[in-house]
Amino acid sequence: METLLERAFHRLIKKVFLQLTNQHLGFAPGTMKEGKTSCARGDDENTGVFGASAAKYPCFGIWDAVLYRSGKECRGRGPLAGCCGIGCFARVEPSKKLSHAKMIRYSFIAALICATTLSTTNLPAFELHAEKTSPFDLALKGRLEGVPEGETRYLRRAELEALPKRTLVLSGEFVPGTQEVTVVMLDDVLAKLPRLANADALIATCHDGYASIYTSSFMAEYKPFMVLEINGKGPETWPPEGLTFNPGPYVISTSKELAPDAPALLDAGHKRPWGVNLIEFINYEERFAVWYNGALKDPSPIVAEGRYIWVNSCFSCHNEPKENLGGIKGARSMQILESHAVYNEAYFKTYIREPKKFNPMALMEPHPHYTDAQLDALVAFLKATMGQ
Repeated sequence: METLLERAFHRLIKKVFLQLTNQHLGFAPGTMKEGKTSCARGDDENTGVFGASAAKYPCFGIWDAVLYRSGKECRGRGPLAGCCGIGCFARVEPSKKLSHAKMIRYSFIAALICATTLSTTNLPAFELHAEKTSPFDLALKGRLEGVPEGETRYLRRAELEALPKRTLVLSGEFVPGTQEVTVVMLDDVLAKLPRLANADALIATCHDGYASIYTSSFMAEYKPFMVLEINGKGPETWPPEGLTFNPGPYVISTSKELAPDAPALLDAGHKRPWGVNLIEFINYEERFAVWYNGALKDPSPIVAEGRYIWVNSCFSCHNEPKENLGGIKGARSMQILESHAVYNEAYFKTYIREPKKFNPMALMEPHPHYTDAQLDALVAFLKATMGQ
């Protein structure tokens, strides 16, 4: 049996848990709460995300997300508890793995930790503005509450600067050598935006038509950030010394310091766009449906690998015009590349590795690191998309 003191602490931590989940992680108000859920119909109360929150914040390690139906647990308990269908009842309960004595001790520590966390991260949600007033305003569109489809809203630089900042030392990011950069974590930016519950990815577009895709899983693993200052100077003074063009208004990047595996990405540069001036919030499955349906609904392993390479690399510069999906910097659409892959495979593969061999004026970066297997996968994917 819980003592009155234990129960009081449990209620306090539970209240903080729900408040922090809704306000800091950026879920729509009320998304995370106890009560009935109809997540099988896609409603907001999808308790499956309890686990992500409990795992992210150590002060909630003493809690389980428990799902009931007809008075019985229907999906077990723990940080990975997920939705079990219409009529399910979600509750946040003390973990059975801890004794009452440890529970009350940990609850007291957790209350202090969470109070500290909330004091730095529980800032008001961003206000979205209808008009652009500065070249440093960041354009936003897509799945945002209160923003009609096709319309754009803007975020002021001062609002980004109000977020918790970090100082990182990057090597060779802008010019040879090391640069000290002031950044805000992309997760912190997203947490303050009124995204719709199914907005699980974003596309960052640059003023030259370059684009980068960031899924929720990528952001969780590689911890991308937005650069506000380079060596103590903001974009109004850029480009930094030694760089011949201005990378502003914003740069999104990753670092080995925050994500040790980031440099090992096949094309790490495609996740470090410069000149970012627009972010579009999307539902990945819906926005990329053209490459996941029809002949691509159940692809072979080689086609699936080619799709992954295309989405995370080729997508940045080459557009699928029918769906307006991808960057336009490359000026060669996906259909043109499909034709090369199908009818001139040797040329296609060589061009990827050595574009200037065929066109001395080519803007495309060479990709000599692509293996034969990766090139075969790209060809297989483009052959599968042709005629989709």
